[in-house]
Amino acid sequence: MNAPDFFFRTKQLWIMLSFVSISVFLFGQQDVEPTKVLFIGNSYTHYNDMPGLFQNIAESKGENVLTEMDAKSNHTFKMHTKRPELFEHIKKRQWDFVVLQGFSRELSFSHEYMDTATVPYFKQILDSVYANNPCTKVLLYMTWGYRTGFPDQEEIDTYEKMAEAVKNGYKYLASKYSLAIVPVGDVYEQIHKTGDGSLFHCLYQKDEQHPSVTGSYAIANTFYSAIFRNSPINAYHRGLSREDAQVIQTVAYEYINTHQADYNLNEDYFEIKYDWSSNGDLIIDAKANYGMAVITWDFGDGTVAQNPVAHHEYNRLGDYPISLAVQARCGNYRIIERIDLDNLPVPSDNHPSVGLIEKNIRRAKKQLRKDG
Repeated sequence: MNAPDFFFRTKQLWIMLSFVSISVFLFGQQDVEPTKVLFIGNSYTHYNDMPGLFQNIAESKGENVLTEMDAKSNHTFKMHTKRPELFEHIKKRQWDFVVLQGFSRELSFSHEYMDTATVPYFKQILDSVYANNPCTKVLLYMTWGYRTGFPDQEEIDTYEKMAEAVKNGYKYLASKYSLAIVPVGDVYEQIHKTGDGSLFHCLYQKDEQHPSVTGSYAIANTFYSAIFRNSPINAYHRGLSREDAQVIQTVAYEYINTHQADYNLNEDYFEIKYDWSSNGDLIIDAKANYGMAVITWDFGDGTVAQNPVAHHEYNRLGDYPISLAVQARCGNYRIIERIDLDNLPVPSDNHPSVGLIEKNIRRAKKQLRKDG
């Protein structure tokens, strides 16, 4: 390859592709349906219309989202199972994501207690979600400790003790049913550690339990970061000062981005890494993480690799469609990303040596090209 001298410098470009899939196919941009998200919970969900905040943030970042909520104050998972309208709501759409949030203290008890008081009812809701659409991604909404704990119960009578107990409860459900967690409680804790800690106190209502508008904004940013694997910086900020909004946006994204494996948020994505070799060839390292799915990479030049992790080198300039075929329980899909070797970004004085390109992609199967 007769590449310019600047190609000899190492150039790394990443496309990080996550829960949701790419809207660029072989013949260009396609119209896509919205990513559909249903939030199920109680007042921690419906206070300040948190799902609406999430939608506003997502739309301000260019996402097409349809968000609905089924939340009742003080409700446990058991109480939700007594509501026929909840199960009708679940059946209303083919949801891409369903978020499940328990009562604030429900998941702070021992696993033995949860096995009888929570698990059977949680499973009933979970089963109904999968019966409606086996491809729905279920996310657990991990909540937080009360600002001064719950004084009537010694095991959770401080913020720290309650936050840890709640985390353990959500992790127990996640491990039992192989679910991902959106660790809102941990983001609360990170905000507590940021600056002088004053913003942390602003997360709570006067009752020191429920989220204020600032708290709901932090929750919504955490969900945006987890679902779209994208930074919410400069997103909609609903009356918060830009300074406070940016702190929350930064903390939420950075925590999610660095703790994906801890909370099973590193599934259902692929990434493509580009390196220019010393002789000017373009080196591709591709990786797909789709669980037990059968993965096939096609590099557009006649080379095919049936493996989640693949390595390839191009020694000619050109425009190559790299495709990823996924054969999974939800169906067979093909995702295509074009690689134009003539027009890749190159190192410069402003962007020396190493760069980062991120693209958020949509997970919904109707937004992927289906293979028969």
